Amino acid sequence: MADQLQGWPDTCCGWLLRHGMTEGNARGLVQGQGAGTGLSAAGREQVEAAAAAVLGAPVRPVSIVSSDLERCRQTAAVLAEALGLPVRYDADLRERSFGLLEGRLWADVSPDAVGIRDGVVTGPAARPRDGESVADLASRVSRALRRTARYPGPVLIVTHGGPIRVAAGLQQGRSDGWPPVPHARPVPFCLGQLAAEAAARA
Repeated sequence: MADQLQGWPDTCCGWLLRHGMTEGNARGLVQGQGAGTGLSAAGREQVEAAAAAVLGAPVRPVSIVSSDLERCRQTAAVLAEALGLPVRYDADLRERSFGLLEGRLWADVSPDAVGIRDGVVTGPAARPRDGESVADLASRVSRALRRTARYPGPVLIVTHGGPIRVAAGLQQGRSDGWPPVPHARPVPFCLGQLAAEAAARA
């Protein structure tokens, strides 16, 4: 909840931040890229707490990049207003598409259908019907991070649980971890290596 955020962490080049909670999160729904998943009242409180924390930080974002899905747009808008910054939107920062599973309860979804079991990626190529695999998600999130590395920093990246897990895996040099990601809590993330790769590709 909002009162759990204790300050805003320092970083050299950026942060990852998951959107605030939605009613779908609270109900345990598979949201993915489905429409109609705006912030709940509790989620707005979480984001407002994050905005208050960043204003008191010794190092603040100078750029904001966000997923273009509604729950991230709403989250980024609150932070952008607090910081007086514009928001760049990048569709490659969207949550993984779960296709026909979207709108169902997670409790009713087989781990084999999504390739994730007990916090571990067991099937990176597992693709729900009309959806994406973890490997698909990793490919587009990597593209988004390389683009983001070109922006003035520090950069605040507002996105979803899936992309944050992928980004953390890239930073740690592993691809099998799928830990919980709290809402509206900034996670320091180093874009330096990605910036070097982006420069090499330019």
